[in-house]
Amino acid sequence: MSAEAKIERMLEYRELASQMRRQVAWLTEQHPDQWAAMVPGGELFVAGTMDELLRVLDEKGLRDGNVAIEFLDSDPTPLIL
Repeated sequence: MSAEAKIERMLEYRELASQMRRQVAWLTEQHPDQWAAMVPGGELFVAGTMDELLRVLDEKGLRDGNVAIEFLDSDPTPLIL
């Protein structure tokens, strides 16, 4: 893979992760305490465990591409700095 292709892929992932972060509050309301994955195009996959989520992504041939994965924690631990 060329350097340009790697940069393009990195930028695509960055945008995908940003899109996921913008929706995480809504997603958590809809799917509390689930694992969620967003792929390019905004398609969302949700599962109860990380293993289940990865299995779905593998079945659809999406795991090798850019995928933003997030645990939708309904009771996150506050971060104290």
